[in-house]
Amino acid sequence: MSEDPTPTEELTEKRTKLLKVIAADLPNTEFARSQLNAHLYYNDVSEHIDEDDDEEEDTLQTTTSLLNKIVEEDGYLKKTQQGGETSFILDDEADEDKGEKVTAVTPSEIRTIVSQVCNRHGVSVSFTDDEIVRWSLVTRRVNAAVGHRVLRIASMPNEYRLREAGYEIIADELL
Repeated sequence: MSEDPTPTEELTEKRTKLLKVIAADLPNTEFARSQLNAHLYYNDVSEHIDEDDDEEEDTLQTTTSLLNKIVEEDGYLKKTQQGGETSFILDDEADEDKGEKVTAVTPSEIRTIVSQVCNRHGVSVSFTDDEIVRWSLVTRRVNAAVGHRVLRIASMPNEYRLREAGYEIIADELL
């Protein structure tokens, strides 16, 4: 990571716009790439980037790779959580308020999540002890039985936060 943030005049146009939006709207917030993209999609950030609302959606959607470069090369963001280290099976339709299990890791948890999906959709899928630990097999079979994607393999995302020094430079020079 760069000790001194890259001078603002050396940032690419896209990095400048992303940093302006982050500084203006998410200055003290930890966020994942998907949360930033959702913010860009659902909120009018045109006042920060001098583009109309339709153009900003197309130009500012970002990738984990770009955010990591802003951390490592430019020094404006810090990574507060390294994602991808812990995977799990996720039930996209689970309702926690009804006591349904949302994620599963162990064979017992996987059997529970498979059972709740099958009950919810009125289907039946069974797995041997050797099969239940093969996550891609489990998700593929359950999703095929249901007829659409309900289970998927996921992991915790990287999370980022604007560094204080980065915020000060952006606020002074760009906002």
